[in-house]
Amino acid sequence: MRRVYLLTCTRRKLNKEAPAKDLYSSPIFQADRKIAEKFGDIWYILSAKHGLVSPETNIEPYDQSLFSLSNSDQIRWAKKVFQTLHPKLKMGDQIIILGDNSYAERLAPLIRNAGFAIEAHNSSKMLNQDADGSNCLMP
Repeated sequence: MRRVYLLTCTRRKLNKEAPAKDLYSSPIFQADRKIAEKFGDIWYILSAKHGLVSPETNIEPYDQSLFSLSNSDQIRWAKKVFQTLHPKLKMGDQIIILGDNSYAERLAPLIRNAGFAIEAHNSSKMLNQDADGSNCLMP
């Protein structure tokens, strides 16, 4: 079983093109990144603009959130992300979404319906926890 982490994008970004793992500069994202790198077998970023993004993919800063999309566009976003994610998964993988719950609310049903175990954790509620994942997301 692999642990596949999906980290949600954040508003706070660098002001220049960078690998996605570095572009999102908020302390919450960086704490989530540490958790994903320590406990995950693979991890990706859920971008409201770009969909599923590899941490190494260079992207430019942007200003778009899932909240800025209409309900139907959010559903389309989730389907697009799942269509990109699904071929990368293996049966038995456990999916962990860290970040904003609105991303998980849209994506989790598609992942669950495909037969994968999924967890979602709202990072802003875990601010008092250590970035190394203690007391929350360890296997």
